[in-house]
Amino acid sequence: MVVSQAIVTSHGGMTSHAAVVARGMGTCCVAGCGELSINEYAKTIVCDKVTLREGDILSVDGTSGKLYTGNIPTTMIDNNDELQLFLSWADEVAQLSVRANAETIQDLKTAMQFGAKGIGLARTEHMFFGEKRILEMRRLILSNDEVETNSALKKLLAFQEEDFYQMFQTIQDKPMIVRLLDPPMHEFLPKINQKLSSWLKNYKSLLRH
Repeated sequence: MVVSQAIVTSHGGMTSHAAVVARGMGTCCVAGCGELSINEYAKTIVCDKVTLREGDILSVDGTSGKLYTGNIPTTMIDNNDELQLFLSWADEVAQLSVRANAETIQDLKTAMQFGAKGIGLARTEHMFFGEKRILEMRRLILSNDEVETNSALKKLLAFQEEDFYQMFQTIQDKPMIVRLLDPPMHEFLPKINQKLSSWLKNYKSLLRH
C-alpha cells in the first residue's frame, strides 16, 4: 500500500481496513467495487466486457468512486471549505476528540490536515518498513550474538531519533501515544518460502555490509 498511487478493492466499504489505512496515508482509495472480478493469480481485473492486465493503467476518482481505463489528468483534493466548516460545528459540541494512527512524518502531517486532535497510536515497529530500514530490522531478528544485536539496534535507534524529532516538532502541543518496539517476525521477513530461503542464503553477505 505504501508504494501505491491509488487503491481499489472489490470488497469492503468506506470503513473497511483498506479505506481507513489509505485515508491515513492520504492515498486515493475506492473500496467495495463489487462488479470487479479480480484474479490475483492470473493478474487480471474483469468488469463487464473489459479485461485489465498487469501493467495496464487505471485512473481512480476517490470522490465519486468511479474508475477509468487509461491515464487521465488527476488532481489531489485538499480539505475543502465546506468540510472545514462542518468539522468546526462538530468541534463545538464534541465530547470526544478524534486521534489518528501515524508512524511517519507524512502520515502525521496528513492526520493534522484532516483535523486529528493528536496521535492515538504511533506503532514504533511500523517505522522500519522502508527498503533500507527493513534490512536492519532483519539483522536484529536474525542476530546470533550480542555484537550483531547491538549493531542493528544502533542503526535502528538513529532512524527512530530522527523520526521522533520531526514528529514532535510537527505535532507541537497535541498528544501522541507511542507503542514501544514490538517487531512481529511475519511482517519483516519475506513472506514466500522461496524468497525467504534465498534471502537467508545471502544473510552472511548482508552482515558484512
